[in-house]
Amino acid sequence: MSCTINDGMKKQIKIPRGLKKDDTFTFTHTDLGTDKVFTSTLSSIPGMDVVQFKPMIWTSVSSAFVKGSADQHSTTTTTTGTAVEKLKREAREKMLEQVVEHECNACLGMTFNVTTDSSGESRNNKLVIVTAHGTPCVVVSTSKAGS
Repeated sequence: MSCTINDGMKKQIKIPRGLKKDDTFTFTHTDLGTDKVFTSTLSSIPGMDVVQFKPMIWTSVSSAFVKGSADQHSTTTTTTGTAVEKLKREAREKMLEQVVEHECNACLGMTFNVTTDSSGESRNNKLVIVTAHGTPCVVVSTSKAGS
């Protein structure tokens, strides 16, 4: 099951055994420290030295919706743009979680690819896929690198 955390991001959680629909429970969301990770589309960060890098990482997130559906997004440009923005934030967060898992403090060379597909009668079904790529790295301040 997924739930929404304060920042609007969805997180996967496991429901405790014995609970039924509409039961409530409390859980603790542990911050992985992703707010301390440097990110850049560049291959370096000014004033920082890369002291270690790991193999490239990637993640994909997607959203499907039907034009005019009451509980889903419509396919207007504004709404599609909002959906893409949300997916990019979600992909970025997943990337940062992987960076922390690799014991790094930066993700360099980040890129985002957005793919859309419209299908169905009158092309009213839309699928949006965002794929993010980057290289997890350990960076230190240039002044500390020479120490």
